[in-house]
Amino acid sequence: MMLFKKETSWSLNFHALFVFFTLLLNVAAQVPVLGIELDQGANDDAKRIIFSAKLTFKEDTVKLFSHAQIYGIARLAFEEMFREFPKTGLNTWLRPKSMAAMAIGNSVYISSPVKGGPYFYTYADTSLKPEVVLALERCSTSLQMRNKSPVAGQHKAQGNCAEIAALHTFYLDPEVSDADRQKRPRTRLGVFGLQNEGRALSDEIAPRKHGQITWGCNLFVTSQKIETLRWWDLKDELMELPEPFPEFTVNHISFVCPGRFADSQPTGRVPITVTATAPSAPTGGAKRF
Repeated sequence: MMLFKKETSWSLNFHALFVFFTLLLNVAAQVPVLGIELDQGANDDAKRIIFSAKLTFKEDTVKLFSHAQIYGIARLAFEEMFREFPKTGLNTWLRPKSMAAMAIGNSVYISSPVKGGPYFYTYADTSLKPEVVLALERCSTSLQMRNKSPVAGQHKAQGNCAEIAALHTFYLDPEVSDADRQKRPRTRLGVFGLQNEGRALSDEIAPRKHGQITWGCNLFVTSQKIETLRWWDLKDELMELPEPFPEFTVNHISFVCPGRFADSQPTGRVPITVTATAPSAPTGGAKRF
């Protein structure tokens, strides 16, 4: 009789362990790998550091995700970038401090800020200027027209912010139709990064000591009719991603404009299988607008 009880206890314990680990695997499988990668073309050809990915879903992202969940995707992308960065062998100071997720149509364009120096403001030939450069120039011009004080001619972060890079990727995407390029569909943005980045006031339009009015992505995002959420509307529970996570494929579009550098080659487009992620990155926060 004792032997029978021991056998039953062992069987129950084994079954409990099996169920426990099965549940763990099921939960882990619901957390997707977004395929965040270093843009090797930008690094090799332009000496710029940027991490990115393009997610393509079967349905419009407006149907699949709330706006707060776009911030959740940005958070997941930040955690993934943080884990992948050591594999690049780059110096830690080059690690991005945030990731942006920009949902347009069936796609989400994910990008980090640009590291390694200014990129967009190095365009001298107007015929080569990307759409985001023209948009940056319009920001400065329109602000100058509205204010009597001198206005800085360039974005305070030299246009290297993640939200600008994500929009730039959209315009480089060969799968985007001409109609959507001319009139971009509804665009929702989420940015997530380290809390100690000091973002609360960094994007505001404000004067500096020398009297020039400086401006950042707050003005750029507004001018481009990109939707954002106020930081006080973002709560962890609202950012939680749907389960199961919608099926998607991952492509990679090089940040470097075709023809910008003689030896630049677009990054290949490789589908990524959805798998589980590793432990999360350090505590962060959503960018405030």
